[in-house]
Amino acid sequence: MKKIILALLISVMALSSCSTLSSKPSKQDVKDGFYKVAKEQDSSLSDKQIKTLTDCVVDDIYDELSESGATALAENDKSEEGTDKDGELIVNASKKCALEIIK
Repeated sequence: MKKIILALLISVMALSSCSTLSSKPSKQDVKDGFYKVAKEQDSSLSDKQIKTLTDCVVDDIYDELSESGATALAENDKSEEGTDKDGELIVNASKKCALEIIK
């Protein structure tokens, strides 16, 4: 019985450590990085509008965003390329979210 409990504990610890090994930036890191990019690109929006827009976009796409796309946004790294799907996700979410901030 003790061996089974020990094996289960080791399995749980191994699984929890695997989840921390992921190198995809956190959703908040992606939001912060995307905010910086958007702020540099468009000065016609207020800080509040940019924050609302970037939060909306990242909330909409984060789960489907590739690791490289998330890293590029989080780190504002132009040398890091996302996938074509990432670009499509960002464009579609940006359109949808832009309509929400101008309501």
